[in-house]
Amino acid sequence: MNRFARFLYQPVLPLGKNRSFVTNSRPHWELAKKIAAEGTVLLKNDGVLPLSRGEKICLFGTGIGEFLFGGGGSGRVFAEKKISLAEGLEKAAADGKISLFEPLVDFYQREIGKVLGAAMKECGTIAKYNAWRSTNMTRLPVLPEKLYNDAKAFGTVAVFCISRHSSEGDGFGDRSGKEGDYYMWDEERELLQRLCRDYKKVVVILNTCGPVSVKEFSENPAVGAVLYPLYSGGIAGEVLTELLLGETYPSGHLQHTLAERLEDYPSSAGYVTAEDHEDYTEDIFVGYRYFETFSKDKVVYPYGFGLGYTKFEVKTLTAEYENSRVKVSVSVKNIGNFPGKEVVQAYLSAPQGKLGKAAKVLSAFEKTKELLPGEETKLKLNFSIRDFASFDDLGKIKKSAFVLEKGEYSVYIGVNVRDAEKTLQFELSEDIVCKNCHSYMAPRALEKRLLADGSYEALPKAEPRRHKPVGTELKANAPAETLFLADALKQDKLEEFLAGLTPKEMAEMLYGHPMMNASNTNGIGLPRVDEYLDKKYVPLVPTADGPAGLRIREGRGVTPTFFPCENTVSQTWNLDLAKKMGIAAAKEVKENNIGIWLAPALNIQRSPRCGRNFEYYSEDPLTSGLFAVACVRGVQSQSIVATVKHYCANNREMNRRVADSRVSERALREIYLKGFEIAIKKGDPWALMTSYNPVNGVQMSANWEAINGILRGEWKYDGVVMTDWRVLSNLDEELHAGSDVKMPASVTPFYKNAAASYDPAQMLCDGKLDRKATIAACRRILKMMSKLD
Repeated sequence: MNRFARFLYQPVLPLGKNRSFVTNSRPHWELAKKIAAEGTVLLKNDGVLPLSRGEKICLFGTGIGEFLFGGGGSGRVFAEKKISLAEGLEKAAADGKISLFEPLVDFYQREIGKVLGAAMKECGTIAKYNAWRSTNMTRLPVLPEKLYNDAKAFGTVAVFCISRHSSEGDGFGDRSGKEGDYYMWDEERELLQRLCRDYKKVVVILNTCGPVSVKEFSENPAVGAVLYPLYSGGIAGEVLTELLLGETYPSGHLQHTLAERLEDYPSSAGYVTAEDHEDYTEDIFVGYRYFETFSKDKVVYPYGFGLGYTKFEVKTLTAEYENSRVKVSVSVKNIGNFPGKEVVQAYLSAPQGKLGKAAKVLSAFEKTKELLPGEETKLKLNFSIRDFASFDDLGKIKKSAFVLEKGEYSVYIGVNVRDAEKTLQFELSEDIVCKNCHSYMAPRALEKRLLADGSYEALPKAEPRRHKPVGTELKANAPAETLFLADALKQDKLEEFLAGLTPKEMAEMLYGHPMMNASNTNGIGLPRVDEYLDKKYVPLVPTADGPAGLRIREGRGVTPTFFPCENTVSQTWNLDLAKKMGIAAAKEVKENNIGIWLAPALNIQRSPRCGRNFEYYSEDPLTSGLFAVACVRGVQSQSIVATVKHYCANNREMNRRVADSRVSERALREIYLKGFEIAIKKGDPWALMTSYNPVNGVQMSANWEAINGILRGEWKYDGVVMTDWRVLSNLDEELHAGSDVKMPASVTPFYKNAAASYDPAQMLCDGKLDRKATIAACRRILKMMSKLD
């Protein structure tokens, strides 16, 4: 059988043992449970958690009527198993572990359900409903006084679950940042005050898409515990129930800073104030880099923070610096009465010098195994300081180079950025140039940027530059007889096969094609299978969305595992779990005859208002990159293509196709490109997706300096680069820049200002598509296909 035959068929054949399906299988849900538990952050606990057996629990809040398992858009998974918090606790009550006041559950589900049901009926489709949902935040229905009093007479524990929705989507995906989103509704605040007055124990659960105001909970002594699971996937309610009852334990740590107010984040002042651009004036000072440098007093819970049901003693045993490397050995001992895991983090502090630096930068981390009470383990944290050099974009030391400035460096070790203690200090006697680069993607309209002393620096305006396309000639002659792709790969005759493709076949490989399969996306390869099957047969390889699991169209009879969102995955600080999730997701992708998974996403969580933050790992580029590497390695171990996205600076949804991200070269290199660089160099993903937005005036899908310059030139990436769906650049521009595939072909018009008869094959024959760049792109596509089985 042809090695690519499986892409032709639906339904699928099971890949599990004894002809069982791996999709939606018990082992995959058990893995999802582990990730959800380890990714839940315990923000506060005064001894309320874990709850005792037999507790009488009353549930309140929007999360009872509409519990959220994931966000909207491509990150949504249509799964059969979706266990809400109410359902998890109802099962515990049925098992005799607790008592639950059911009338409250019935009330919230009925009243909120009425509103959401009517909206869905009016909207008609999931996409329209997501748009409605993002602009009509769920209000908390007012409890009838008798129902509240009955609950008060019944219960000893009030669990208050707050849900917040966000989604991908032009014009509606981003969060409002107002009441009902970042802040509580007045009715939520009033209800919480009543609960704190009337219940012995109050637990808050933040079932949210990202940061919300937490000061009300942290400063209120009557709020005994706060859990921060974000979106934990289809198994979320079961996991939260087990966490509440102490049947498992939280060991997550924050991957973003939780500040007092939305206005405290430096990106908030200018967020979506202009429809056509976004000024990244905070520069490198994103997340904890900003707060630790300028505004410590505005932080409620710092980056890296997380409690558990036990306590740990962390001691630095040895710390040394030699030949640019820092090596630290740490002991971690469980000194409490409950099993648990701890995360140890290393931060580097560099001299301010001429360039200015953030106060601390995460440089390494490790998570312990499960430690029983009294058990001790040792961890080693090693890193090169060269990996955290500063990019000199203006030539204060050496232009377009990564440099380490002379002066005093310090290493801090701890369990979050704020509590980390200095354990090592060393000095560089002279400036070190670590790497020379080119000046690429310089800002054309960003007027100023923040400096480490709190002042702003004026930035020069770069002029547009033209670049020649990069490509190659054919390296062999066409075969005398028909050569099938599968045979060409076996015989190491890929070049001969490539030489035998007609201009039409080459051109049609440059854009995605519709296909009849269970995915909601398109395929890469050649269409019209009947025509090409007997000829050379380049397969049309199906793609499918992620990154919380395989996204199959609803109603197709396939219900994949709904894993926790990427932000929850990264809050585990457990790279092994991320790799295992990649393996599991890839098996489900393969079992459903799909070859390319459009995940992971690793954009920086620049602002809490970004509607896709739940799909992104962190506000820090190191953790973003390393978690992407773990996921990619897991996916590609199953001969499935991983697609890292969205390259780059895709940090808002409002007008995402046209909004220019205006950002300095330094911030690009140190923040917004850094995670991708780690993912490319350490993970070697077989595909990459560019973002919708322009960066410094140039559409990313047609950005020569970003693709041919940095990605392919400096980083030596030779994988496939595809556009995001329906970008506003032209195929010839994209090919010129180093991109390979325009997704999808169904765009109308496919080419800006072009007639419906636009024909890429004819453009190639007429010389409007660069021939050498086309050959290079087709070669990369075929090489990607060679890795599938």
